[in-house]
Amino acid sequence: MKMLPYPAFVALFGDLGAGKTAFVRGMVKSFDKDAVVTSPTYNIVNKYTSDKKNFYHFDMYRIADEDDLYSVGFYDYLDDAVVVTEWSENITYALPEDVIKVSILKTDVENERNIVVEF
Repeated sequence: MKMLPYPAFVALFGDLGAGKTAFVRGMVKSFDKDAVVTSPTYNIVNKYTSDKKNFYHFDMYRIADEDDLYSVGFYDYLDDAVVVTEWSENITYALPEDVIKVSILKTDVENERNIVVEF
């Protein structure tokens, strides 16, 4: 997080079990070491705040279209924050131009991942 600009939008891509939430957990812990980080699967978004900075963690797995994004207030979260989305494949139409894309890929080795970051 020390190298991540603020504000920022990070879109995570990866299959089920790839480690997207674990990746976010590491990001949030560098932002707020005492935070308890869980997957926002059921409530769509989790908020973490530290030093007057906001970090929003979205799970887009159940988002079907732009109407769903509006109904959860997605666009209201984008200003002055770090926004990280899991299952970004479901919202490619809503990703900002300056998005940081992170693809997490399982390998044949247990607990090993290939991580590709695109700016």
